[in-house]
Amino acid sequence: MEFITYIAKSAGILTLFYLVYILVLKKDTFFTANRLYLLTGLACALLLPFLTFTSVTFVEAPLTTPVETFEELVPVQAPQLLPPKESISIWSSIWLGYLLGIAFMVTRFGIQLCSLVALLLKNPSTKQNGFRFIEIEENIAPFSFFNYIVFNPNTHEQAALEMILRHEKVHASQWHSVDILLANLVRALQWANPISWFYKKNIEANLEYLADHHTVGSVTSKKDYQLALLKASSPLPVPALTNNFYQSFIKKRIIMLNKSNSNKYNKLKLFLVVPALAMFLWSFNTEEVVEYTQPETSANKTIVGDSKVESTSTATNILKTEKKANVSKIEETEKPETETLLPQQQENTGNTVSSETTTTEKVKSDNTVTAKKQHISVKEIRVKITKNTTVEELEQHKKELKELHDIDFEFSNINFNSKGEITSIQVRYSGYGNNGNYSVSSGDDEPIEDFYFYIDTEKGSSGFSSGSQKSLVERRKVMMEKREEMRSKAKNARQEAQQLRKEKLTVIRKEMNEERSEMRKQMAEQRKVEMEMAKAKMEQKMAEMELDQNVTKSISRSNHQSNGANRIVITKNTTDAELAAMKAELSEKGIDFNYKRVRRNSRGEITGIIAKFNNGQGSRISKAIQSDDDEPIETIIVEM
Repeated sequence: MEFITYIAKSAGILTLFYLVYILVLKKDTFFTANRLYLLTGLACALLLPFLTFTSVTFVEAPLTTPVETFEELVPVQAPQLLPPKESISIWSSIWLGYLLGIAFMVTRFGIQLCSLVALLLKNPSTKQNGFRFIEIEENIAPFSFFNYIVFNPNTHEQAALEMILRHEKVHASQWHSVDILLANLVRALQWANPISWFYKKNIEANLEYLADHHTVGSVTSKKDYQLALLKASSPLPVPALTNNFYQSFIKKRIIMLNKSNSNKYNKLKLFLVVPALAMFLWSFNTEEVVEYTQPETSANKTIVGDSKVESTSTATNILKTEKKANVSKIEETEKPETETLLPQQQENTGNTVSSETTTTEKVKSDNTVTAKKQHISVKEIRVKITKNTTVEELEQHKKELKELHDIDFEFSNINFNSKGEITSIQVRYSGYGNNGNYSVSSGDDEPIEDFYFYIDTEKGSSGFSSGSQKSLVERRKVMMEKREEMRSKAKNARQEAQQLRKEKLTVIRKEMNEERSEMRKQMAEQRKVEMEMAKAKMEQKMAEMELDQNVTKSISRSNHQSNGANRIVITKNTTDAELAAMKAELSEKGIDFNYKRVRRNSRGEITGIIAKFNNGQGSRISKAIQSDDDEPIETIIVEM
């Protein structure tokens, strides 16, 4: 039951962190802060359920009332109790089913981890700058695990492979594998909680955003990196528990790459989880402790009598002799009231009075009644101690209480005056879930007052009382009234706390809705501005391209003479047909023009060409141009 409670609290804390992340933090570009936030959520889900707050309620202890005599105890025939049938509770079934699920998830996690370690160990590695690179021949997508980076160089082009390795280096240098392993362990522990599965996916996504952000800052072309991401629809398998370049949420990664940096003040939203977490802990991790305070009375006196047998048969009254003495110390420990079904019975043995149904043989000698009986069960036990009680009688009480009722009864620090009367004594007891001690001492060699030791197993109460107290029934009534009052106060306090929590949650929801509305409005305005800027840039680029094409056509197709020389112009947009026309035109003018290895990019622009010119008069010119990164060539101008 306690483990199920722990899992429920842990799932609640994880859900709280997840909701705040999804509603408030996910769309911001503070990837490092979001990583710390998500890791904090995992740690809190594992540890905070063990944290307990204590609320102490001070209640005045109920006053004991004096009683002169004990009422007659009427024996009641004990009902025959049938032993309960053994059955498996629903909680036991839930507990067993959940444990089986955890065992399956942990076994699955262990198999995945062992398979990954075996893959790393069976292939040789090369250490460079603190990283261990492993080249494999299997068709597996590149991935990293701690400082190990595994890749197949034959499945990627060199330029793309270099960017992928930079991406994996970020994962390895920032120990992202710790996040993955911890998320998998929490998911195994909370396998029945769907939030734990979503939480793990968001941790993986944020780690990819973080790695992309750092990688783009170190590559030459942001556009090429995005193209590499678009080619990431690889069917190659990826080992579990690893960070890998190829993920299914490519579109989201590209969007986050092009998103402008969030306002630095948005980091304050990370602290929205603090009040919600505090309310959760105060609601479910608070234990109420009731402490009793000793009331002030006008006199702390107890009235005692001779150590006589108190026969509780149907027609017997309690013998009493009353005197007075000062009580120096009273210490009692009372357990909370418990519901126990016990038959009412009667028993008289020595000075021990118990309410019990049994058949006894009584022998009366010197105000003492002894009995031989077969013990069944006990509802109430009372022992009377007077100034004339001897050590032998106390030992007899101790023996009878232990043998008949399994109560440990101890006495110490007992002193007598010259008349053989008790002047001080300390008594301790434990049994039926109760324990306590009682210490009394009189001054000037005066004897002590009579007092009683009692245990009521039905009500769960125990302690010591004097002969001048009123009926124990009235005392129980006062205690019950106090307990009811305490329960009523505690209930009202809980209701007030719940109402306060509801009001606070309403305010928080309202604030969050207002923030989301404002954020949507700002994002809509920002998208509108960005679209207008993009449209303007596109129109400008189209105009420049149109102008460039017109100029190229006019220049490339008409070689003119400047100061008696022919000028040949080749631009990035010169077509193959224009090159052929240029060659024919120059040939008519006696100029030999040869070209080869013309390469173009996806936009049709020339990225490489080898051109040779010879005017037949001793002037020869050769041009060999090859650009990098798929960029177009600069304009070539030759004068012959």
